Amino acid sequence: GEQLHTDLSRVSLKLRIQAGRRRGVPPAQITVRADGEVVLRDKSLTGKQRLDLVVPPALLVEGGEVEVVSSTFVPAQYGYSQDSRELGVVISYKTSLPLPGRLLLRCLSFIPLFVINYPRDLAFLDSYDRIISISQYTQSWVKKRWGRDSQILYPPVEIDSLRDGPKREMVISVGRFFTGNHNKKQLEMVRAFKEIYRKGKRGWEYHLVGGVEDIKEHRRYLQQVRRESEGYPIYIHENASWEELVRLLSQGKIFWHASGLGENEDKHPDKFEHFGITTVEAMASGCVPVVIARGGQREIVQDQVDGFLFEDWPGLVETTVHLMEDQELLHKVGQKAREKSKKFSTQSFARHLEDVVAELQDSSPPERLGDLAGY
Repeated sequence: GEQLHTDLSRVSLKLRIQAGRRRGVPPAQITVRADGEVVLRDKSLTGKQRLDLVVPPALLVEGGEVEVVSSTFVPAQYGYSQDSRELGVVISYKTSLPLPGRLLLRCLSFIPLFVINYPRDLAFLDSYDRIISISQYTQSWVKKRWGRDSQILYPPVEIDSLRDGPKREMVISVGRFFTGNHNKKQLEMVRAFKEIYRKGKRGWEYHLVGGVEDIKEHRRYLQQVRRESEGYPIYIHENASWEELVRLLSQGKIFWHASGLGENEDKHPDKFEHFGITTVEAMASGCVPVVIARGGQREIVQDQVDGFLFEDWPGLVETTVHLMEDQELLHKVGQKAREKSKKFSTQSFARHLEDVVAELQDSSPPERLGDLAGY
C-alpha cells in the first residue's frame, strides 16, 4: 500500500484568546513564548481570535511551559477615569500544559483572570479560594456546568463620566456588529424600528453604535444592517469613540437590547448577555432601558419601575410605542434608571470587592457562599 510520510519537524499550537478591553483603549499587544522561545511577538489583539502557531515539537513536550505576556494601560490617560493605575491582563502568566491538548485562554482586562479549561477535567477549580460570578445568570451556569458554588460580584461600570443631557426623540442601542455567538440582533432591531416608524412615529430616530472587526463575515453583516436601514431615520455609528458614545447616550430617550432573543437558553446560554454593562451605561445617561427578559438583563432592570422587559419582538414594539406616547412616563422612569445605575458603579464594586477580600482573609468560610457580595 501507499506509505504516508509525516513531517514532525514542526507542530501546531492552537490558542483561542479573547481580550476584553473597553472602548477607547488601545488593543492589547500579545507575545507568546513556548518554553522560553518566542513564537508570537507583539500581536495586536482585539475581541476573540484564534491563533495557530507553528512551533518546534521539542518545545511542547508533556508538561511544556507556555507563557503569554500582554501590554497594559493607564485609564487616566484616555480621559474616562481618574484611575492612574497600570491595568490590563496579567503581565506574565505561566502554566504547565499537558500538550498536545486544547487550550482555552480567556483574558479579561479590568480583573486579571485566566481560565484554562479542559472540558473533561475541572480539578483545577479546586485550586481557587473563591469562584466569582458576574451575575446570578452566570452563577446558575457555573453551578450547572461546573457543579461549583460561586459568589456574585457585579462588574464595575464607569458611570461618573456619563451624563443625562438634553434629550431627543431617539432610540439607541450599543453593541459590536458580528455574526454568530451572542449576536446583538441589530438586523432584527432595525426591522422592529421600521415597523414602529410605519405606525406613525415619524419624529423618532434610531441610532446603532458599535465596533466591527475587519473580518469578512462581520463586515458583510454590517452592510446587511446598512441596507436594511436605507430610507429610514436610522443611523449607524461604526467604531465610535468613547466621547461620541457618551454624547449619543446623553441624547437618547430609549435604549434597546435584544441579545439572545429567539435563542434557546438551555442549549446556548452563551448567546445571552451574562450581565449587561451597556445597559447600565445607558441607564446612567437617563435612557429608559427596554431590554430582553433573559440573561443578566433581568438583574439590572426592574420591569415597569426603572425600565421595561420584553419577551418577544411584538413586545419590544408595543412597549416602545407606549413610551413614545407618554413623555411623562419616559422622564419618570429615566430618572429612576439613573438612580439604579449607581448600584453598579465602580465605587460600589470596590466596596463589594473589599468584602470578598475580607472574607478570604478570615480563616472561617463565608456562611452563605451563593449570596450576593453585599448587594
